[in-house]
Amino acid sequence: MEEVLKPDLCVIGAGSGGLSVAAAAAQVGVPVVLIEKGRMGGDCLNYGCVPSKALLAAGKRAEAVRTASAFGVDVIEAQIDHRG
Repeated sequence: MEEVLKPDLCVIGAGSGGLSVAAAAAQVGVPVVLIEKGRMGGDCLNYGCVPSKALLAAGKRAEAVRTASAFGVDVIEAQIDHRG
């Protein structure tokens, strides 16, 4: 069975911008269709900006633990598990 869509807005690309536009349009009642050939979220959310910032945040927390003895806090050596 074939379904015919008649949206008022067609967003091409489900990166951070496309997702935001499509969601905002849908929230105000605009019929919208979102087209993405790859993974939802695009490069920034899946491979670039967000994952790299998560790794940087983990590294900063590990460094805070490693230097905590300067404040009188004794801890076991912190290690980062990049698998999850």
